[in-house]
Amino acid sequence: MTLPSTAQGTVSRTDATVYATSAAILGAVAGQAADGHALSGTNTAINSAVNNRLLHPDEQKTLAQMKKGQSPQEQYRLSAAACADTHCAAGLPANTPHIATLEALQATGQNYPLERAQLRETHLFGYSSWNAITDAASRYEALTRVTGAIQAAGGLVGYTAGGGMIAAGCETGLACVAGFALATTSADYAQAGYRQMVSGTDTPTLGQQVLTDLGLSPTTAAWTYAAMSLGAGVSAGAASAVTAADGVGAGAAETGVGGIGAGGNSAAENTASPVTARNFFGGSRYTSKVLDQSTSGDYHGFPQSVDAFSGDGTVTSITGGDGVTRWRLTIPGSYKGQTSVFEFIRNPDGTINHRLFVPNG
Repeated sequence: MTLPSTAQGTVSRTDATVYATSAAILGAVAGQAADGHALSGTNTAINSAVNNRLLHPDEQKTLAQMKKGQSPQEQYRLSAAACADTHCAAGLPANTPHIATLEALQATGQNYPLERAQLRETHLFGYSSWNAITDAASRYEALTRVTGAIQAAGGLVGYTAGGGMIAAGCETGLACVAGFALATTSADYAQAGYRQMVSGTDTPTLGQQVLTDLGLSPTTAAWTYAAMSLGAGVSAGAASAVTAADGVGAGAAETGVGGIGAGGNSAAENTASPVTARNFFGGSRYTSKVLDQSTSGDYHGFPQSVDAFSGDGTVTSITGGDGVTRWRLTIPGSYKGQTSVFEFIRNPDGTINHRLFVPNG
């Protein structure tokens, strides 16, 4: 999933260009309405927007000093020359409002060699290779697209995890609800991320749009929905832990550590209750013999994940020649291209001393 970005304290060159363009057009209109001098209004707007948003502080200060005492026409020529030397339209995406106006300003500035020469004498207003690279990335919304791709990938991971919990059979109500919530919110983030990757524009999730329609601000809606999605993930993790604790108790076998399994009950407590397919591994532990055999690569070495399907198996009690009653669990399945049963035998003390896929059993 992707959390919403926080507001930035600075404005990028691309954003600044949009501000400058819009301000220039509005300034021209305001100038005409006030006294008929559109150029004067345009210069006022460009000065305000460019000086505060676009240029480096040294460039701002220098340009302002150069414009002092100049006519509106000369101020405009200096602004256009600065735009040309800094390639002020180069980083704009094609769908930027008024992009044609700013491109025209940049092109016009190329025709003012005197003003451009004056700017070069300051050793400012340059355009480096790094500027060209960042402008190219900005023009094609590279960062926005990459962010969308990462969000889409994260959403798919969450959707797969949530769907896996549901497909596992919803062993508890919490697991079922948490799995559904995780899958749903993750799918929402995935689709929004994919659309953002393709379009190159920030794309809100459907959940965020609903919260916005309910009266929340876009930022608050984004954070709220992110918290809801995060909560679903935490709940899903907790539900998985609960399911593991209540179901399969063979975690010790996987790590090679003997002791009480994940069921949380002692061996004595388990033998006091009937052993069923569902609780077969509760409070159990594998013997060292079984652990050694599980790494042999033969029919003893089937995956640990088989133990999780004990509920699909059948338990029968068997009495050996020593008069001790044990429990035999068989789980139907396939291994090494054969379909048969996985067989386990549990002792009264909770140890499992037999674990084998029985070929042709």
